[in-house]
Amino acid sequence: QILRKRIMEDFWRKRFYPAAEEEAAWVVSRWQSPQDLLAGLGDHLGRQDLQCLPAINPKEVEQQEARLAALFVQAQEQWQAQGNEIVALLRENKRLSRDKRKGYGLPRLEAAEQLLTAYLTPSSPSNPSSPSWLLAAELELFTTSKIESSLKKNKHDPPSHPFFTLFDDLVQAHRRLDQARKTLVLLEARTWLQDELSRRKQAQDQLSFDDLLTQLDTALQGDLQGEGGKRLAQSIGKRFPIIMVDEFQDTDPLQYRIFAAIHRATQATQGTVSGLFLIGDPKQAIYSFRGADIFTYIQARQDTLPANRLTMTTNYRSATPMVEAVNSLFCHKAPFLFAKDTIDFPQVKASGLASITAVPSACAITIIHRPVGADPCVRPVCPPFRDVPPGQARGPAPT
Repeated sequence: QILRKRIMEDFWRKRFYPAAEEEAAWVVSRWQSPQDLLAGLGDHLGRQDLQCLPAINPKEVEQQEARLAALFVQAQEQWQAQGNEIVALLRENKRLSRDKRKGYGLPRLEAAEQLLTAYLTPSSPSNPSSPSWLLAAELELFTTSKIESSLKKNKHDPPSHPFFTLFDDLVQAHRRLDQARKTLVLLEARTWLQDELSRRKQAQDQLSFDDLLTQLDTALQGDLQGEGGKRLAQSIGKRFPIIMVDEFQDTDPLQYRIFAAIHRATQATQGTVSGLFLIGDPKQAIYSFRGADIFTYIQARQDTLPANRLTMTTNYRSATPMVEAVNSLFCHKAPFLFAKDTIDFPQVKASGLASITAVPSACAITIIHRPVGADPCVRPVCPPFRDVPPGQARGPAPT
């Protein structure tokens, strides 16, 4: 981790110290330090197979910059010619909300007017059609979408002017460009970090845990057409002819490729008994921080003959109400969003053994509805549940 921090600090100095003032200010608004940029790359540096979707390249960014510049020039012209009229429409309209924090309160509107005037003033005298890299959030007051979301219910007409639609298009173009620029920086930082990590670890004779996997995968997959990869896979398979992977839903694509390559090579060796047993539950493929990947599970299922797919139909660990509740929750046409046509959900039975020690008054599953927009950091208060006979649904106690 220390090596990664040092490499990212070198990238920060090399990439951003020579940058223009506009770009430097934008960078600091996104990542305040090299450590922030490193954190923004996530925990996927060991995944060489990851691709950025949708793909983006510098030429596409240049096209977006040209589109934004054209809208910027139009906005400049309209603002210089009709700026007072535009502001008067917003200031005097009786349909707009005058909420001081979210609406068109006069102090907020006046501050936005000053920001817009500054924004539409050329930041570079040599390039008057070049908009600033930063766009203040308050400028959304001049967009059609913000106006429509801030209307009160009365008989008055909302404010209307071509500038509002034009500036709405400009804001959307700016946001797309901002995201594209951010993506390019992340891709550039990721490539630099991966290349420098490999070079510096080799120079210092170091290996990380990720290297143990990636280098083995490279040795197995990179020479499959030759003899080197096959001999390595057969050698490992001779020592470990039976491979059993528990909690397979936590396996990532790289690990699965290693297991599969070793198994195929062992299977092809005459006189060798081999087996690859994958034990997992796709319902638990939610721990992405541990490497869980539902798509790896899907790939493994597709690689396995239907006759070799076995499902446990009896649950020995959970009480009967819990098993019935999970059956009800998952038993519909598409239990797995990303595998609607690949993974079904067979209902299972409860053995009944676990029900002997079950708490009689406990609900199997409690579902709490959190309203849209609710603060995710606020823990909801669970209402008390009324006692009901076994087998019947439980609900909040009447108040």
